[in-house]
Amino acid sequence: MSLARAFVASFPDQHDKLQNTAKDADYSVEGVVTLSDGPAGTTGHPVQHIEIAWRTVAADGKEAGAATQLHDIEAHSLDGPWGDVAMVAASEAAGGVHQIITNYSGRDHKPLPPETAAIKK
Repeated sequence: MSLARAFVASFPDQHDKLQNTAKDADYSVEGVVTLSDGPAGTTGHPVQHIEIAWRTVAADGKEAGAATQLHDIEAHSLDGPWGDVAMVAASEAAGGVHQIITNYSGRDHKPLPPETAAIKK
């Protein structure tokens, strides 16, 4: 719950706003958190792998993209309140989702110039 709230707080900007329903929305975002057990860490303490996938879907139902965060964490460190971890993860994810929307919509999207190689004879 804290991750979702932190994403809502991190996301709005001058181009995008959030709403509570998908009706009339240009995009919807779904965050899925997956935890799996990992081997003992370098200090011998068990770790878990966390994957947070932020799937961004356009109004026509086509996936615009997904921002995925992967980390190894101390086992069970996120079993309770996430606190600052939620804000950091959500802020990072909001930037990724903004980029997906910008790229997919073409809004203010400036492609990188083609790479050129200088050749000296």
